[in-house]
Amino acid sequence: MAVPTVTAIAPVSGLPAGGAVVSITGTVLTGATGVSFGAVPATVFSSLSATQVVANAPAGSGTVHVTVTTPGGTSVASAADYFTYSAGLFTIAEARAFDKQQLESVEDYSDAVILAKESEIRAFLCQTCGVDFVPTVHTDEYHDGLGSSSVLLDWPLPTTISAASTRSGTTWTALTSGELAALQLYDTGEVFWDCGCWPWGRKNVKLTYTAGHATVPPEIKRAALLVAVTELPTSNVPWSAESYEAGGMDVSYAQGDGFNGAWSRIADVRRAIRLYDRRLPGVA
Repeated sequence: MAVPTVTAIAPVSGLPAGGAVVSITGTVLTGATGVSFGAVPATVFSSLSATQVVANAPAGSGTVHVTVTTPGGTSVASAADYFTYSAGLFTIAEARAFDKQQLESVEDYSDAVILAKESEIRAFLCQTCGVDFVPTVHTDEYHDGLGSSSVLLDWPLPTTISAASTRSGTTWTALTSGELAALQLYDTGEVFWDCGCWPWGRKNVKLTYTAGHATVPPEIKRAALLVAVTELPTSNVPWSAESYEAGGMDVSYAQGDGFNGAWSRIADVRRAIRLYDRRLPGVA
């Protein structure tokens, strides 16, 4: 029986407390008997098809490989299965404390629901502002070599580069530990190779690095919490007329589908985005 492979996972990061629902894509995944995040097995997982497994991430730390075990064996760890445990924009406790009237109810708002909303808000704010608000690992990011000492990463505020390689034809050559140590990082995302040169070529430079704010900026944390407490409680979902009785005198109502982006009118959210949008001049 063939050994399973993992070709992609989503999302690629989650909170240290665990709970993220991770979709694992690969081959020969039918009949999965186990999913592990590093050395820690996932207690909840489901094999959906030969190419997809879904698992709840257990508690953990750092960056780990996600592997799938089937009767054919266990998938070989690769760069495609990295999962990073990192702090979110806010914790479950912070969300419940921020809106004690509604979100403190575990029955109405489970930890999983709050975690999923935090992940959604984090993705939105990071993409909107063009910067990671928690340290995030970017794996195998491809760039064009320009025959110079510099290459510009997709994400600013890099802190470490854990792997880098260059391609000649179809052959990839990893930089040595000494060459990695010679790489100088700048907040703009520039990587300067002291006494080195990124060779000319299309997508012939590949880097894995960690980037982002070391701690969540307070304005971003508040904005994220405001969005969460705006979108999560059902009492915040507007009611709309569903139908009218004959003659137009009686009205029945049904809940609508949320604020439809109305939270973007919250002053603190707009202010946080303006402060930390790195695509604009004079950013934080």
